[in-house]
Amino acid sequence: MGAHNIGRLLAKHLQEAGEEVICIDSNPQRCSLAENEGIKIINGNGLEEKILLRAEIDTRKGSIALTDNEEVNYLFTKNVKDIGKISNLLIGIKQDKEGITEEMIEEIGARIPFSFPRDLEQWNIWISHNKTKVLQYTYNLTDKIPKEDKYFGDDTKRLLLPLTCNQNDTIIPIDNKTEISNGCMVLFLINSNRIDEVNEWFGNNNWISTK
Repeated sequence: MGAHNIGRLLAKHLQEAGEEVICIDSNPQRCSLAENEGIKIINGNGLEEKILLRAEIDTRKGSIALTDNEEVNYLFTKNVKDIGKISNLLIGIKQDKEGITEEMIEEIGARIPFSFPRDLEQWNIWISHNKTKVLQYTYNLTDKIPKEDKYFGDDTKRLLLPLTCNQNDTIIPIDNKTEISNGCMVLFLINSNRIDEVNEWFGNNNWISTK
């Protein structure tokens, strides 16, 4: 749910990987942009059961809630879980200190997209102003990253957004439980205004550019 810039970008890359994606959004302009970009779209309120049924929610691998309202994201995901019996659930939140917390998300068996809470509104603005790039990097270390380590941490908040990773030839959206192992290819959205800092971070954290 959410056909803004980030939502459409993620949808397109999942489609390119062979996944069937349907976006839900109540904004007609966003719906029109999605259609023009070849993304299946339902114009409507994702909190309504009839909209979820139109999306054939019970046939889906998972759901990703990415609106600017984290309470709506949470309610949408609870409805998806109840109606569609889906277990692969991602809920976008801006911060973990107030509002919808990571503990609340874990309680319903969901996870946080892009590894940890993100200011997607800011990233949407950067995309609109052509201040971003999509680049692919490969992790080049033999040891797995510990589960408890939020690998793309606070120092990357305004530098990069990890979108998807290639695990065993399967493309999946990155979330806060994703384990990155040696040779894993990750697609990143980069803040091109701070490309020197981005390059320095990748160089210091065992990543090699592959695209």
